[in-house]
Amino acid sequence: MGEWNLGSVAETVLTRVDNVPTNISGDLINIANETRQTIYEYTGQDPGSTGITLKFQPAMINMAISETLGLMQLEGADVASIKLGDFTESKGSASNIANAIGYFDKKAHTSINNIGRKSRYNRTW
Repeated sequence: MGEWNLGSVAETVLTRVDNVPTNISGDLINIANETRQTIYEYTGQDPGSTGITLKFQPAMINMAISETLGLMQLEGADVASIKLGDFTESKGSASNIANAIGYFDKKAHTSINNIGRKSRYNRTW
């Protein structure tokens, strides 16, 4: 996988989720940046916008896919299929999108927890 940038995250989302509407696909860099900010706020570690290491990539991808699917559901996008790696779900409907959102949201939370948090403590005398 190597080091990525926000564009790499956006490209991966487009590869894994079919039929992303143009108004959402045009905003994927911003969605990826929002996931970067969420990871920073939760873990205290900033993946950055370039040079994103392997440690942060799964969380960013899963969070961005979950957000993208959520926006597609809000828009009422009629998704013909959702591709999740080797798994493809055809003839998706709103309930399938909701299931996929839950799946990726759970994966994102697991991935972000695997990154770990910086310990913040003060020493008192």
